[in-house]
Amino acid sequence: MRIRQVASATVASLSVIAAMSVAIVLMGHGHTFVETAQTFVQVFLVLSVILAFCWAVVLIMWYVMALPGKTIRGWRDRRRLAEGQCLLCGYDLTGNVSGVCPECGRSVE
Repeated sequence: MRIRQVASATVASLSVIAAMSVAIVLMGHGHTFVETAQTFVQVFLVLSVILAFCWAVVLIMWYVMALPGKTIRGWRDRRRLAEGQCLLCGYDLTGNVSGVCPECGRSVE
Protein backbone atom coordinates (compact mmCIF):
# COMPACT_ATOMS: atom_id res chain seq x y z
CA MET A 1 0.00 0.00 0.00
CA ARG A 2 2.81 2.40 0.86
CA ILE A 3 4.48 1.90 -2.55
CA ARG A 4 1.30 2.95 -4.35
CA GLN A 5 1.05 6.14 -2.30
CA VAL A 6 4.68 7.02 -3.03
CA ALA A 7 4.20 6.25 -6.72
CA SER A 8 1.09 8.40 -7.07
CA ALA A 9 2.66 11.29 -5.15
CA THR A 10 5.76 11.10 -7.34
CA VAL A 11 3.71 11.05 -10.53
CA ALA A 12 1.67 14.05 -9.43
CA SER A 13 4.60 16.14 -8.22
CA LEU A 14 6.80 15.47 -11.25
CA SER A 15 3.92 16.23 -13.60
CA VAL A 16 3.15 19.51 -11.86
CA ILE A 17 6.82 20.57 -11.88
CA ALA A 18 7.23 19.79 -15.58
CA ALA A 19 3.96 21.44 -16.55
CA MET A 20 4.79 24.56 -14.54
CA SER A 21 8.18 24.74 -16.24
CA VAL A 22 6.51 24.67 -19.65
CA ALA A 23 4.00 27.31 -18.53
CA ILE A 24 6.77 29.62 -17.28
CA VAL A 25 8.60 29.31 -20.58
CA LEU A 26 5.41 30.06 -22.54
CA MET A 27 4.58 33.09 -20.39
CA GLY A 28 8.07 34.40 -21.07
CA HIS A 29 7.48 34.15 -24.81
CA GLY A 30 4.41 36.39 -24.83
CA HIS A 31 1.61 33.83 -24.68
CA THR A 32 -1.59 34.82 -22.92
CA PHE A 33 -2.59 33.39 -19.57
CA VAL A 34 -5.41 31.32 -21.12
CA GLU A 35 -3.10 29.77 -23.72
CA THR A 36 -0.56 29.04 -21.02
CA ALA A 37 -3.20 27.48 -18.74
CA GLN A 38 -4.47 25.23 -21.54
CA THR A 39 -0.93 24.14 -22.34
CA PHE A 40 -0.27 23.52 -18.64
CA VAL A 41 -3.27 21.18 -18.39
CA GLN A 42 -2.32 19.32 -21.58
CA VAL A 43 1.30 18.85 -20.51
CA PHE A 44 0.21 17.81 -17.01
CA LEU A 45 -2.15 15.14 -18.35
CA VAL A 46 0.34 13.75 -20.84
CA LEU A 47 3.15 13.60 -18.28
CA SER A 48 0.87 12.04 -15.68
CA VAL A 49 -0.04 9.23 -18.05
CA ILE A 50 3.59 8.66 -19.05
CA LEU A 51 4.85 8.64 -15.45
CA ALA A 52 2.00 6.41 -14.27
CA PHE A 53 2.84 3.94 -17.03
CA CYS A 54 6.52 4.00 -16.04
CA TRP A 55 5.65 3.35 -12.39
CA ALA A 56 3.37 0.48 -13.40
CA VAL A 57 6.19 -1.09 -15.41
CA VAL A 58 8.59 -0.70 -12.47
CA LEU A 59 6.15 -2.28 -10.02
CA ILE A 60 5.38 -5.17 -12.37
CA MET A 61 9.08 -5.83 -12.95
CA TRP A 62 9.75 -5.67 -9.19
CA TYR A 63 7.02 -8.25 -8.56
CA VAL A 64 8.18 -10.52 -11.40
CA MET A 65 11.77 -10.44 -10.14
CA ALA A 66 10.73 -11.11 -6.52
CA LEU A 67 8.34 -13.97 -7.32
CA PRO A 68 10.90 -16.68 -8.24
CA GLY A 69 12.87 -16.10 -5.04
CA LYS A 70 9.76 -16.52 -2.91
CA THR A 71 8.74 -19.67 -4.78
CA ILE A 72 12.17 -21.29 -4.53
CA ARG A 73 12.56 -20.28 -0.88
CA GLY A 74 9.13 -21.71 -0.02
CA TRP A 75 9.92 -24.98 -1.74
CA ARG A 76 13.30 -25.21 0.02
CA ASP A 77 11.77 -24.43 3.43
CA ARG A 78 9.04 -27.07 3.03
CA ARG A 79 11.65 -29.65 1.99
CA ARG A 80 13.96 -28.82 4.91
CA LEU A 81 11.07 -28.87 7.38
CA ALA A 82 9.96 -32.30 6.14
CA GLU A 83 13.53 -33.63 6.43
CA GLY A 84 14.05 -32.24 9.95
CA GLN A 85 16.60 -29.59 8.95
CA CYS A 86 17.12 -26.02 10.09
CA LEU A 87 15.24 -23.64 7.78
CA LEU A 88 18.12 -21.14 7.75
CA CYS A 89 21.27 -23.23 7.31
CA GLY A 90 20.01 -26.76 6.55
CA TYR A 91 21.68 -28.37 9.59
CA ASP A 92 20.21 -31.78 10.51
CA LEU A 93 18.22 -31.25 13.71
CA THR A 94 17.38 -34.91 14.34
CA GLY A 95 17.48 -35.49 18.10
CA ASN A 96 17.83 -31.81 18.95
CA VAL A 97 15.90 -31.06 22.16
CA SER A 98 17.26 -27.58 22.92
CA GLY A 99 15.02 -25.85 20.38
CA VAL A 100 17.98 -23.94 18.91
CA CYS A 101 20.06 -24.83 15.85
CA PRO A 102 23.66 -25.47 17.02
CA GLU A 103 25.01 -24.35 13.64
CA CYS A 104 23.42 -20.91 13.17
CA GLY A 105 21.56 -20.22 16.45
CA ARG A 106 18.09 -19.93 14.90
CA SER A 107 15.23 -21.09 17.10
CA VAL A 108 13.59 -24.26 15.86
CA GLU A 109 9.84 -23.93 15.36
